[in-house]
Amino acid sequence: MVPITQSLYVRGSLANSDSVMVDVGTGYYVEKTVESAEDYLTRKVKWCQENSGRLEVNILDKRKNVDAVTTVMQMKIQQQQHQQQAAAAK
Repeated sequence: MVPITQSLYVRGSLANSDSVMVDVGTGYYVEKTVESAEDYLTRKVKWCQENSGRLEVNILDKRKNVDAVTTVMQMKIQQQQHQQQAAAAK
């Protein structure tokens, strides 16, 4: 499939099956041999998998931090409400 836009693909065939164009990011394409392209894409997939693992760990840490901050805020709000109730009772 050949990308025409980000969401539109059409059928296509290779005119020269010895080399392919590889999207290396930000609109840049590089001509590579099929073997070189497979190697590049294999490395790219491995890199993405490793980074997604690291991101998952970071996200879990951030969620724990948010939960801790939320708990502290709830405790402070409860303390403030108790203080206001005690002051209103006087």
